Amino acid sequence: MNILLLPRNIASIPAITCGELNKHIDIQAKNVIQRRNIYTSTDAHAVFLPWNVSRKNPFNWLYTRVKSYYTLKKLIKWADVVHYCWGPYFPSGKDIKIAHKMKKAIFVEWLGSDIRNPNFLSSINPYYGSAFNNPYEYRKSEEASKAVQKMFARYNAIPFQAPEMSLYIDRKLFPRSYTLFQRVDLEDFEPVYPSLAQTRPLIVHAPSSYATKGTNFIIEVIDELKKAFSFEFKLIHNVKREEALKLVAQADVFLDQIILGGYGMAATEAMAMGKPVLAYIMPEVYKMGLSSDCPIVSTNPDNLKSNLIKLITEAQTRHQLGIRGRQFVEEYHASSKIGPYLIEIYRTELKKLGNAHFSD
Repeated sequence: MNILLLPRNIASIPAITCGELNKHIDIQAKNVIQRRNIYTSTDAHAVFLPWNVSRKNPFNWLYTRVKSYYTLKKLIKWADVVHYCWGPYFPSGKDIKIAHKMKKAIFVEWLGSDIRNPNFLSSINPYYGSAFNNPYEYRKSEEASKAVQKMFARYNAIPFQAPEMSLYIDRKLFPRSYTLFQRVDLEDFEPVYPSLAQTRPLIVHAPSSYATKGTNFIIEVIDELKKAFSFEFKLIHNVKREEALKLVAQADVFLDQIILGGYGMAATEAMAMGKPVLAYIMPEVYKMGLSSDCPIVSTNPDNLKSNLIKLITEAQTRHQLGIRGRQFVEEYHASSKIGPYLIEIYRTELKKLGNAHFSD
């Protein structure tokens, strides 16, 4: 079975997925990447196909676009399964149309602001409005969320979604979907649990967006607490992924976000390293399937100070939460578990399309 993941390597999730799938017999997976950045990692299975190139050199612009178009079309033809992460490769969605015409099994995995509905989210999350109305880099309108969902529904794509993303999927468009947690390769993360002897804990905060992470508010509270408690604080921003992971590995506490209402790869990777994690988790996310065993300390602007004080002063609590976090990731986020689950879903849907030989 040939599997194509595209078009963005969001939080390295497609690359991790691709790497895991290729460990299985009779599976070949490739990962098309439209953009490169310092925050993600790739492997030998990545195919870089740029689209948004500069027009300063018209010949290069035309050559790059023509080459990317025909290479992508060839890869879609090669694939049995086309697994989108975020959105289409072409803004028009022409690549989804091509995959559908070729009778490929099409899946789409939304991972965050690609389909977050700001109006709905503001109605259930009292903290989100401050982020959306500030310079939130990734904000999308309700219309944009609906438009991208309609585009994929038109070509019978099947959504994968983590519990939080389930809140924003239009069930009229997608009566069927599969739960899929974000994933990490645990072989890449050796847990280092917070020391019981540490009296001056290190708190690490690594915002991708100051607005949605609540960074400005976090810094205010940190400055206030420094006057009364002994701890260190490190802000990680605009740092290469490898360096950021090394810094998180040194932490005693990982402070993710206090606004959005869910958690992503930063929190997942921190838990994989054995770190206690603070992040705001909306009650609705638990209702959509997040296990009550999740050890993330749900933290919002109202209880940030008290939660920080508890973790600054209680080494035993830090240590226990670190252990529980690693166990949680082993249960729900391990790529070694999710890989076979994904393969079975791919085979099931291919069989429904008439490709019965993939059901073996």
